[in-house]
Amino acid sequence: MFSYILTYIFFTSLIRFDVDPIFNFGLFSGLIVFFYKYSEYEFFPIENFRRLPIHKKTYVVTNVVKSSFLLVLCGLSLNTLSYIALPQWNEEQIRYMKNLGALYSALDFTSIFYNQQMSQSTLLHHLCVLFFFGINYVDAYEKNSICRLIMFYAMFSSASFYVNLVLGLRFLLNVPPRAYALSFVAFLSSTCLNWSVQIISIMNVSYPKISLFLYLLSLSFIAVDDIILLRWLWRKSRLSN
Repeated sequence: MFSYILTYIFFTSLIRFDVDPIFNFGLFSGLIVFFYKYSEYEFFPIENFRRLPIHKKTYVVTNVVKSSFLLVLCGLSLNTLSYIALPQWNEEQIRYMKNLGALYSALDFTSIFYNQQMSQSTLLHHLCVLFFFGINYVDAYEKNSICRLIMFYAMFSSASFYVNLVLGLRFLLNVPPRAYALSFVAFLSSTCLNWSVQIISIMNVSYPKISLFLYLLSLSFIAVDDIILLRWLWRKSRLSN
């Protein structure tokens, strides 16, 4: 596992944010698939992993890898705090934002093809993220751009990396109910903060009506998937009572 961490640090250190987001989307997708395969190799000595059917093995791998990359994305998002509230962003800042979106959407894109079994709500979640990336790529990020809301949502969501880690490791380790309870509280807090920012922004900024409608319609599928996950974490945490 130590070699896994060193390899992960080495490859993620090569990530650049001064290139075209489409290039990075392809690069990130390839890098994530590499870590899917590398994680399979690292997890294989674990007996609990070897016993799992293939669809659960891919579930474990996708969630553990996603957790790792979301952690990186969460840290990279901190670089935007100095200008995220400004009405105008320069070209370099916009490119950085779009490349954050490329990394986030690459996780969903690769998961669709690698994960052997996922719920319909999760699949719709992934497809909406890819739709958002397409909009994000061509947008100019004006003050009333709907893409600002999209990036707010993605950055808040990246802070929930620990939830994916718990989801993946529960098939390999005996995860105690208190860990689910902690994940529920943390995820609920970040989700409520995320939705609050969305609502406040919508109330205070005049977004184009058609763009706002399409955004909220797509976002509803992601929100439903988040609610399903919150309910599941809540039920698992109740086992400790």
